[in-house]
Amino acid sequence: DNALFSGMVDKQTHADILQGHFGKINPTILRSFSWSMIRNLVLQMFTPPDIKSLGIGFYGNAGVCLFKYFVRFSDPQRAFSIATLILNFFCFILISLAYIFVLFISRFTSVTSHQR
Repeated sequence: DNALFSGMVDKQTHADILQGHFGKINPTILRSFSWSMIRNLVLQMFTPPDIKSLGIGFYGNAGVCLFKYFVRFSDPQRAFSIATLILNFFCFILISLAYIFVLFISRFTSVTSHQR
């Protein structure tokens, strides 16, 4: 494993590392590169046996399929994270209201059946 880029997900950090390695690339221009261009530059930094190039099958930091709930402002998936949190909160409220509705209906039915 190469720990050079571990946990470094933003373009700024990649730009700083690549600027330090290549020296002649303008960091401002480097930040505008696509991720595939940055990946190609990273692969040029190492000889093939030194680095393993693995794709990311799921956006997250864990080995299980959990997305990153709290991200930095500069994270490229910030909008996805916020949208997922809002959707989860909305579903939580909806399910809670459904359970409260079932509770009131069952209590009302119980009270009316005991009055007969």
